[in-house]
Amino acid sequence: MTDDTACFLAFDDYDTAYCMMLLLNSATVQNFLLSIAFLDNKRPYTVKLLSHIDFHKCVNKVSYEEIQQTENNQQLEKHL
Repeated sequence: MTDDTACFLAFDDYDTAYCMMLLLNSATVQNFLLSIAFLDNKRPYTVKLLSHIDFHKCVNKVSYEEIQQTENNQQLEKHL
C-alpha cells in the first residue's frame, strides 16, 4: 500500500527492472541525486526532482564495473 508520495517505474521483465535498480542505486546516480536534492525538506525527493534523471546519460556515465560494485554492495542474492 502506498500513498501519493510513491512513484513507480514499470518494466516488462525482471532483468530490465533489476538492471535499472542497480543503475539507480549506483554511486554516480546517488551522488547526482544528493547534489540536486534539498535534504532538509520534508520530502527531499519529489517527482519534479526525479524527473531530472536522464536515463541515457546514466547508462553512459555508469561503468559496468560500478554496476557490479553496486550489486555487491546491495548484498543481493544472485538471480538464476
